[in-house]
Amino acid sequence: TTRVLWYHRYNIIANANTIINTVASGELTDTPELRAIVGQAYAYRAYAYMSLVQHFAKGYLIGNPGSDPGVPILAATETPFESVGRASVQQVYDQISSDLDNAITNFETASSRPTGSASDKANLNIDVAHGLKARMALATGDWATAASEAALARENFSIMGEDDWKAGFNSNLIPEVMWGSNVITTETTFFRSYFY
Repeated sequence: TTRVLWYHRYNIIANANTIINTVASGELTDTPELRAIVGQAYAYRAYAYMSLVQHFAKGYLIGNPGSDPGVPILAATETPFESVGRASVQQVYDQISSDLDNAITNFETASSRPTGSASDKANLNIDVAHGLKARMALATGDWATAASEAALARENFSIMGEDDWKAGFNSNLIPEVMWGSNVITTETTFFRSYFY
């Protein structure tokens, strides 16, 4: 289980790095659609590092973040794929914070995430980035930022009514879902097992 989580999150990071580094090279035309993709790459990378540091390091609030070992921070996208040493927990959270700020900045001038279908909610957007920033702030004890970012994250989502509660939670189209996987019937059962 630990190997799957480790390699999956670093696979997310590697793919995000490829997008971020390619766009940073300046070879692509800057468009609102490209900024949406870059925003997602930064948000995904922050999500992956947050997952890694929370699973493989001592908790921020119970340890010494400045000296406790966290996880390696990787930025390269080309071979050889050699790891670096473990960054401190604080350095990892600094990277997460920077990535979320970059995600939000890109999303602010990006094309909006499409709405109306379940597959649209599989993409990240500015609401999700604010939600991840709220989670990061909770993990570090920054209660004021957690509250303000959570309020920004839920601005565009209405509270579910009784009919939504009774519908069975079988769709990511319910009003409170900000980001969710859309498992379709033509996919194999191992996609469903992810939710176990």
